[in-house]
Amino acid sequence: MQASRGNSKIPTARQSKATSNERLKRPSILPSASSIPEGPDYLVRQADVPQMLRFLKDLGIHAHEEDLTHPNPIRIRQLFEILINFLVPHRMEFLYIEREKVKLEFADSPDLGIEIAEVVPVFREMQYLLKQLKFTDIKVTDILSPSPPRLMKILSALMNFSLFRDSVYEHFEPLAKEVEQLTLQCDNLSAEKAALDKEINEIETQTELERVEVQEWENKNQELEEVMRQMRRDSDAILADLEFHKNERRQMKDTLQELQYTILAAIEHVKQLKQYDTWDVEEMKVKIEELEVVINSNTEEVNTLEKDIPKLEEIISETKSLNNNLTKWIQTIESVNNLHGDVNRHKKTNEAIKKELNSLTLMQKEFATKITTISRSLALQDSRLQFLMEQREKKRETVDQYLKDWDKKNVIINKEVESAMNERKKCEAQIKELQEKCNEGYAEQRLYIESLRSQITKLFFIINDQYTNSLKYAKPN
Repeated sequence: MQASRGNSKIPTARQSKATSNERLKRPSILPSASSIPEGPDYLVRQADVPQMLRFLKDLGIHAHEEDLTHPNPIRIRQLFEILINFLVPHRMEFLYIEREKVKLEFADSPDLGIEIAEVVPVFREMQYLLKQLKFTDIKVTDILSPSPPRLMKILSALMNFSLFRDSVYEHFEPLAKEVEQLTLQCDNLSAEKAALDKEINEIETQTELERVEVQEWENKNQELEEVMRQMRRDSDAILADLEFHKNERRQMKDTLQELQYTILAAIEHVKQLKQYDTWDVEEMKVKIEELEVVINSNTEEVNTLEKDIPKLEEIISETKSLNNNLTKWIQTIESVNNLHGDVNRHKKTNEAIKKELNSLTLMQKEFATKITTISRSLALQDSRLQFLMEQREKKRETVDQYLKDWDKKNVIINKEVESAMNERKKCEAQIKELQEKCNEGYAEQRLYIESLRSQITKLFFIINDQYTNSLKYAKPN
């Protein structure tokens, strides 16, 4: 059995499939089966075969008389599925879903599963449709083993609904278009809201990443500040150490100068003592003995020359002179003896001084070695201090440059964060405004749909009552 698009007012399954998900989310403007008051089925005038064939042909369904007089289960199932597609195309999505569920339930019995999957969904959807039309007299055997009388009753109910829908379609078309426009507007607003939410999430993610980056830079900055403080402490310690070594060096220089002055004084004293070493005491004794001999001889000569007074006077004067000289020599000898004692003492002192001088020389050598070591250490400390000062200056320049770059980057980041926060506030305000508009639109749409549903329900019952009354009057006596 084939079906073609005979009526442009009835949408196809393909056209309705794209909007099926949206239609599932909003209530139907027609009364559902549960909203229709309980009561007996409507009385529907049963059409004859030619009328039914014309009806099916108007829908674009190429049916034959044999399909109605000698119905075939497969063709009837296909006919029902086509009618569902024409009358309630939005229900085709449920039919496809139900068919897949049944296939999964009977996966262990493929042959049986395929047959049930083809029949059960069509029966359920047809039963649901007829129940909304206040026609409940349908069974699964009407598809598996259809009979002409029951088939004509079902098709008559569907034809009655189709004719009624076509008659009132002009009234529903503007409302349906308006509902579609409102739905499209709500969908667009929802899409815009989703896009704004996504943009806000991206901004929040970017803000979080920037906050983490700012925290990392702050941690690095703190680490660099700690390194700078440690370098400053090390530099202060090195300067204190250098100052200590300088003071020690000055003390050593002063001690060395004192030792040098002491050594020079000792050398000068030794030189003075060496002058006394040139006097020979034995030679002095010989001279004294010679003088005694001369005195004795002179005394004898005086004795011999007493007679010669003039000569004696001369001799006396000479003797006095010699006596004076002798006194002087005796004094000189005594002084030499005293000096000889002093020389012995000075020799001992000189030996002690030599020992002290040797010790001082050793100390001088040790001090010279220490001074050399200290000078080298000071040179190394000076070079190390110079290196540290250069490194400190380099690091200070690096840190200054880093801090400048960091300040610039921090300013840029703060501007970006401020811009992002402003953009976020704008987005939140837009979202709030859109939400308010959506809520207002939803509220208006809900009120409008409720009002429309109430009016359609009333209209449906009024038309149904009129139609029932017309059927009553049309019955033969």
